[in-house]
Amino acid sequence: MKKYLVIGLGQTGLSLLTFLQKHQEKAIAFDTRTTLPNLDAIKKQFQCPCYLQTLPDSAWPDISEVLVSPGVDLQHPVILKAQSLGLSVIGDIELFYRKAQAPIIAITGTNAKSTVTSLTTQMIQACGKTVLMGGNIGIPALELLEYPTPDFYVLELSSFQLDLVRNFKAKVAVVLNLSPDHLDRHHTMEAYQQAKERIYFHCPHPIFNRAMHYFSTQKPAFTFGLSAPDENNAWGILDDHLALGQQKLLPVNALSSGLSGHHNLENALSALALISPLHLPLAPQIQVLRHFQGLPHRCVLVKTVNQVAWYNDSKGTNVGATLAAIKGIAAKTAGPLVLLLGGLAKDQDFTPLRDAIQQHVHQVIVYGQDRQKILTDLQGLPCLDMGMDFIAALKQAKNSAKAGGAVLFSPACASMDLFKNYEDRGEQFTQWVLLAIDQ
Repeated sequence: MKKYLVIGLGQTGLSLLTFLQKHQEKAIAFDTRTTLPNLDAIKKQFQCPCYLQTLPDSAWPDISEVLVSPGVDLQHPVILKAQSLGLSVIGDIELFYRKAQAPIIAITGTNAKSTVTSLTTQMIQACGKTVLMGGNIGIPALELLEYPTPDFYVLELSSFQLDLVRNFKAKVAVVLNLSPDHLDRHHTMEAYQQAKERIYFHCPHPIFNRAMHYFSTQKPAFTFGLSAPDENNAWGILDDHLALGQQKLLPVNALSSGLSGHHNLENALSALALISPLHLPLAPQIQVLRHFQGLPHRCVLVKTVNQVAWYNDSKGTNVGATLAAIKGIAAKTAGPLVLLLGGLAKDQDFTPLRDAIQQHVHQVIVYGQDRQKILTDLQGLPCLDMGMDFIAALKQAKNSAKAGGAVLFSPACASMDLFKNYEDRGEQFTQWVLLAIDQ
């Protein structure tokens, strides 16, 4: 019987242990942290040895494969030792692929992954097919195997998850976009891009964004982009319509309010391109594009007070997402914006925001742990430093806002300096706007 070493005991790690237990496989559990509040419960539930911070030599014999949670740094000494011993080091996505009995549609990118994953899922369902969605969104991939086999799996995948695939093969795959993110982990943009492009390994139907340069030498099955499509396997904008080649299918202004903005035009086109190799009817897909509601914490209008619109874009966790949000909100707002930035910078460069801020933003309010990096990169622009006080930042946004304008909460950073996650951050912003802004 094989023995697996499971590294990282967060949500994905626990799904790995659950999977192994169900299949009566032996496991050893390890976490890089010094303490783990639920350690006793894990030991009791899974009846396996559990180690923290260091793994003794006595634990290594008979280990046949190492299963790593995506949040664990691949340079950790335990992983490096496993590799030096010649052990296979994979993640939950590779293990899922080994067991999956239906075609996989795989989606990655710096931004819009969750929107396109949800949109693609709804569009396929509208065509009468069964779909299970998960991975980096919602249900961990291995838990999807507990349900009846669908017609298709739709997986959102992060660069961390893709770092750990080996033989994974999606039927259709896409890298939606790329901008600097997670460079504290990947260190260089080239390494980050290479991690993302692992999604195309072995894929018979790769989908490419025409605005991007790819290292891949694969011929795309379909392309998408905001330019006019120049061939029959290209999705784009033709005479203000979503079009496949020269076939115009939906006026741009007929898209749902949940798909407003140029970035969402690209999202709609990417979903259509992803489904194209499946040869499903277009009419039901177009109907979904007319009615899609969008996802929480993604440029959601919370409330308009005193002619100022307050937008929650807490999912804007990197510079690329915030840049898209500024442009999108500015396009439908008459007055200037107040922009709230702050959190954990992840070694990002914030200077790409400068031009958009100069054009559309009259006040930037900065808070959080890495605010000094933001302030340095935006030196010379109208920035206010609110320290670690999130509520003070919101009050200042209220004071700075001008009638006819908007307050955009799109932090361009991770949230874990002051919040549990981006959802918690967005909910706290929303609650303050709904309950306190009139006081």
